[in-house]
Amino acid sequence: MPSHTNSSGLVKLWFASQSFPGAPWTFEGWQEITGITHGLFPTDDKLLPPGWTRETADAVYAYFDEYNNQTSEDDKIRLAIVPRGIINDPIPGRRYWRDWVTVHWGKKWNIHTRISKALTNCGLHPVQLVIDSGDLDLVPSAGLYLSAGLDAIGLALFGTDCLDKSGHLHPHLREPTLVFAQRTWQMACRSIGPKKKRLMELEEKATDALKVLQDPRGTKVSVSSVNGAIKAIAAYQRAVEAIPTAHMMEIAENLKGDLEPFIPIDPVSTVKPSKAPSGEGSKIPSLTIATEDEVAQILDLYDLYLGQDFVSTEPLDTEAILTSLAESSSDDQCGVDIESTLDSETLANRLGFPDGRPFFFNDKRHKGELTPWNVEFDKLVVSHPDLFQPFCLHWHQLCGAHAIINNALSRKNTLLGDGVGVGKTVQAASVMAFFSDLSHRQEIGKPLPTIAVERPYMGGKEKVPNRPHLIVVPGTLLRQTEHEFRCFFKPKFFDILVYPTGLDAHADFFKPGGIWKSSKHDPRMRILVASQSSVQQDYGSLYSNARPHRALPWDPSERLFTYSARVGLTLYGLEYLTVTWDEAQGIRNAGAKHLAALRLFEQSCLRIIMTATPIQTSVKDISAMGRTIDIPYFMTEQAHRDSVTDAAAIRRAKLEREDHDPNDDSVSEVQAEICARLRGKFEGRVIRRTSNSLNSDGKPLIQLPELHIVRGGLRLTERELQILDIVTIPDLQDASLANSRNITSNNFYLEHRMGVSFARETANASIPLFTSIADWEEKKSTKIDCLVRMVQHILLRDDMPPIEFVDGAPVFGPAPSSPTFTRDIKVLVYQEFPAFMGLVRSVFALHGIPVLSISGKTGYDQRAAVVNKFDNDPDSRVLIFSKVGSTGLNLTRASVIIFLDQPWSAQDEAQSRGRPHRQGQKRPVWAYHLLAMDTADPILSALAAGKKDLLDSFILSKSSLGMLHFDTYLPGL
Repeated sequence: MPSHTNSSGLVKLWFASQSFPGAPWTFEGWQEITGITHGLFPTDDKLLPPGWTRETADAVYAYFDEYNNQTSEDDKIRLAIVPRGIINDPIPGRRYWRDWVTVHWGKKWNIHTRISKALTNCGLHPVQLVIDSGDLDLVPSAGLYLSAGLDAIGLALFGTDCLDKSGHLHPHLREPTLVFAQRTWQMACRSIGPKKKRLMELEEKATDALKVLQDPRGTKVSVSSVNGAIKAIAAYQRAVEAIPTAHMMEIAENLKGDLEPFIPIDPVSTVKPSKAPSGEGSKIPSLTIATEDEVAQILDLYDLYLGQDFVSTEPLDTEAILTSLAESSSDDQCGVDIESTLDSETLANRLGFPDGRPFFFNDKRHKGELTPWNVEFDKLVVSHPDLFQPFCLHWHQLCGAHAIINNALSRKNTLLGDGVGVGKTVQAASVMAFFSDLSHRQEIGKPLPTIAVERPYMGGKEKVPNRPHLIVVPGTLLRQTEHEFRCFFKPKFFDILVYPTGLDAHADFFKPGGIWKSSKHDPRMRILVASQSSVQQDYGSLYSNARPHRALPWDPSERLFTYSARVGLTLYGLEYLTVTWDEAQGIRNAGAKHLAALRLFEQSCLRIIMTATPIQTSVKDISAMGRTIDIPYFMTEQAHRDSVTDAAAIRRAKLEREDHDPNDDSVSEVQAEICARLRGKFEGRVIRRTSNSLNSDGKPLIQLPELHIVRGGLRLTERELQILDIVTIPDLQDASLANSRNITSNNFYLEHRMGVSFARETANASIPLFTSIADWEEKKSTKIDCLVRMVQHILLRDDMPPIEFVDGAPVFGPAPSSPTFTRDIKVLVYQEFPAFMGLVRSVFALHGIPVLSISGKTGYDQRAAVVNKFDNDPDSRVLIFSKVGSTGLNLTRASVIIFLDQPWSAQDEAQSRGRPHRQGQKRPVWAYHLLAMDTADPILSALAAGKKDLLDSFILSKSSLGMLHFDTYLPGL
């Protein structure tokens, strides 16, 4: 006997109970999903579902009525089946209803995705169950599990209106809802076989790749074998990220651990492995690499494939929202309304900052990022004073530090949402220095700063406790943050300690004789720098996934029975003076990361939440940020209900815009209404300034010249496109699955994105360095070739016309006729993939263009030398740099930046443009983005520019082996 379909299940739900007539169309949650807010059959034709006519509605209603008149369930199911081969259906409305539901169910309403996500959150998704069980051949039965997930599914689809007083889905609604859940369950179960097979194949490939390296009979390990192992393990990790279960993640971590001994320590000609594998008498073949470039490539590939964090690709235009939240009720001063009336000297005096900086801060800063913690610093101060500049806080940074401290002494935390270039990190460091100094002054009885005299309490304590500071950052920024803090703090006054990765290393860090207990400094003079993933590791070792019945998404998990034994060997075993969380947009979603952060914050007197993009996907992110800064309202059930209602209102506005007027601004209006309601709850706890915010003189904080952004489309050759298709299809298997479960990671498209920059048939071989034009012409990349021609054009003379892009190719205007000109303009090249840096340098060399380069592997002293040469050597006019290793660099000597690769996120793009377009720039800045058509380049560019819903289009177009012409999204491409 056939079973119910989704369309017949909706009819069944319509008649499910007299208590819920017209369900689910009367439920607020369903209305938010579908955008249909007046039911299916309103009397006013204008309120009918989009595309319906009165005739359509009457026919569908007649079908509903006949369905309900059937006496048995089997008869109802039979009636719902549309006979095949019949053009004129004898039951009016039946075919239309089926087709209408089918069209909307998946792509427009995303019902399967919503049910899958609800099951995942409950730990009941079939893929989770089959993998966690360890029996990959046992497909879980819906009858054993689905009923346990019905409450969560009902809440996800219908909202709180469908729940009874006990928080369960109402009994009359359970059977119809089970129809939808079963359909999703069946689809998921059908996919288990291929997923199992692929995971096992990828694990086997990764294991085999490691065996090649571990073969004791071997004497050498080749570049291609190491590269192959990196990519094989990364492919397995990508597949696991799409189905993130504990067992598979553990396998991925073990594979990475087995690979680490074969990763070089430093880029030198012949290197030893980073460490020997565990086990008495274990041996590995020696790692002999021909060139320094090949070693650097291995290091770069390892970081690129296996060192990336999860990121979202769903940006939201947030400037108006953030500015709104940062407004006070009296003045529009972006969260520093009191401070904006004070000058720098007054602010510094109130904070007790002599000479405009905290007492514990250095008084000089090296232009090339060398720090006083380096032994040669003092010698250079004497021998090369021109390499240094005085170090003090800018007025707006003093304002920010004062506002954060003022809040803290009033028992309030702060969301520091300043934009790129304003200086969030130095403000947070200033706050740490202030409270360390204040704690010391209170202890020895020294006079206190004015602001502390006015507000003598912090976190309910009469005295600031002697506790350490903790700053949590993305893993890729650990060393960068350590370096920045060494730029700020005087050596010997503080210990700046980097928290290692891995639970065993954590235990070693805290055990007697370990790094933490070996420190001679007072706790208040210690700063711990930890990665977000390390925090989550510690949390996972202490807390289970189990949570109380009817728990809100942010309610704490239950402790593991080993909690008492382990907690002292984790970050959760300490209490902190301050906890600063950088790039806090990563903890906005309910889940383990969010819970881990909230639990850690509870152990701190003061929280500083730092992110330039706290709101990325929806205004629900506002509530998450409210929880991180401990606003009581956002921890309540009422806040949860309000958030659901707000999301519904925004969704309805979006659907109405899509169906009626694409230019309708109602979505922004709804967002503004929500923000207006939430603004008062933040009580001046948000600081949001950008370079365009005004200083005390009514001028922008940072006076910058004009910025021109050109996004130019390039058509790749047939050879490149053919290679690209081959490397892209495997990526899509993981990306499509992850996308259906709202998981996005920059790892999913690495092979595709690297192939866009330089397509090569043999992916694991060392990346070539070209020594002749003939070799280059045979394998040249369209993007790199265009880059070199653009640089040649720009360097010819300073008055060359801007470059345009027409029909997929650059257009270079003729040089001006004036016989006099200068050659002073310098060019930056942004390269997302440092592994290709040597290749690009070699192509520039073929054309006689000398270039400098900086990547994450460039030491700080070497980086300083490179920057100094770029600034002062008239013959060094091109500098290639990557995202990692360039944060905070001042590269204003350049006025042109060319993005060879498109960054993954809007934040990365803005950070990179901020290297030349920052304080001290004298010329207008031109930013060129080279975007390969029919690839992910325009998609990522559109996402960075604030466009939405494009990644799905890319997945669909590529997975169907079709090519989508992205020039429809971006003019000029």
